[in-house]
Amino acid sequence: MVLGTVQELAAYAGRTDLADNDPSALMALRVGRAAVAGWLGFDPEPVGGDTEILDPLPLARGVALPGWPVRSLTTVKILPDDRQTGADWQDVTGLVGLSTQTGIVVPLLRHAAPWPTLPGSWQVTYSHGLDPVPDAIVAAVVMVAGAAFASAPGLKSESQGGWSATYADGAITENSAAAILLRPWRLAVVS
Repeated sequence: MVLGTVQELAAYAGRTDLADNDPSALMALRVGRAAVAGWLGFDPEPVGGDTEILDPLPLARGVALPGWPVRSLTTVKILPDDRQTGADWQDVTGLVGLSTQTGIVVPLLRHAAPWPTLPGSWQVTYSHGLDPVPDAIVAAVVMVAGAAFASAPGLKSESQGGWSATYADGAITENSAAAILLRPWRLAVVS
């Protein structure tokens, strides 16, 4: 995983006593990775050779890939709607195009053959994620992990009399340092 290491977390937290397999540090990094992926709207970790069995888009000939950003398309196979039980996948890689901006695979216009419409009839192997992952994203993961690592488990705030305190929990808020680092890569949120 390229989204932060225990040694980067140790440097950020000012700790020299963390081993590479420290369970608390590894869990904090998982929290940081999940928080960053959730805030961005996609998992930036690069994945190569990911194979997915997918349902076609409704009212369209094509399929939307779940991983983003799409870096490359390796193979596209389909099972025709009129297939018999035990039918083989048909390789149609040369008959499709890819929009890397949207992650949608569509048949090229000159190939008007019947395209599958049944669930699970598309098999796509592709690469997605950011490669390399920008340093700002790694830094945000380490910052969020550092906040999660430094806070007491389960204790978010406390008060006594007129005194109160709220502790960092690794959350990314709109104006947090992590959010500022991540803004250039965040997907637009439609509500």
